[in-house]
Amino acid sequence: MKTPGALTPLIDKISTQWHVLSPAGQRRMMGVGLLLVLGLGWALVYQPLQASQQRDRTRIAFLSAQISRMQQQAQEVTQIRTTAPVAANANTSVADVAGLQAIFGPIATVALQSKPNGIAFTVSIKAQPYANVADRLEQATARYRIRVAAIALSRSSPRSTAVSGEIVLVDA
Repeated sequence: MKTPGALTPLIDKISTQWHVLSPAGQRRMMGVGLLLVLGLGWALVYQPLQASQQRDRTRIAFLSAQISRMQQQAQEVTQIRTTAPVAANANTSVADVAGLQAIFGPIATVALQSKPNGIAFTVSIKAQPYANVADRLEQATARYRIRVAAIALSRSSPRSTAVSGEIVLVDA
């Protein structure tokens, strides 16, 4: 095979030197060449791919944390949207079913009852942490002219902080 151009003398010289080597020398040169090819393959292909993969893993972890924060913020925004606005003079507002339902949100169902001495609101609580129920009840009594007439809450299990039951609120 003839190679035209300036490489012909160099290739002829290398071919001559290769044939001068003994078979053991040729094997050593092939081993050194193989090590050279493996080293270059590692340095030019494998190592950059590993570095890129590590950068991708770090970025994925960062984005996952960012998604978690954004989901938490979305839940907070949803909770703020479902909470009725507080009036400037909160204790002078008259309670209604829609206002109380907005305060208690999806954790309870609010119903209106007629009593001989006025109206009452029955709040049926689904299994929720007691602190959450107490917080919502405090918001309702602070916002409206109502007071707790009766409360019947029970735990779902002895070790659980979740409670369910009914709260009766009446006009103050």
